[in-house]
Amino acid sequence: EPRRARAIDTFLTLADAYLGPLSPLGAADRRSMLYSFMLMFNRVVVLSPAEVARVYPADPLPDVLTRAFLRMLEIEGAQKR
Repeated sequence: EPRRARAIDTFLTLADAYLGPLSPLGAADRRSMLYSFMLMFNRVVVLSPAEVARVYPADPLPDVLTRAFLRMLEIEGAQKR
């Protein structure tokens, strides 16, 4: 548990340093959204292809996750960079 907590904290710190200038959210909100996205991403990774098709029927999964990530951090126009 302590090792996992350190790894998560390191990831959030590194990601926030990069994403901070792109997002209008405050530091605590960005970290919360990053952590939430990480949990969502981990859940999606373990889905079977059939489950993915049921949950995300219209678009390719990478596109869905990218849009969710950008919306969660309120990053506009980042896909064009």
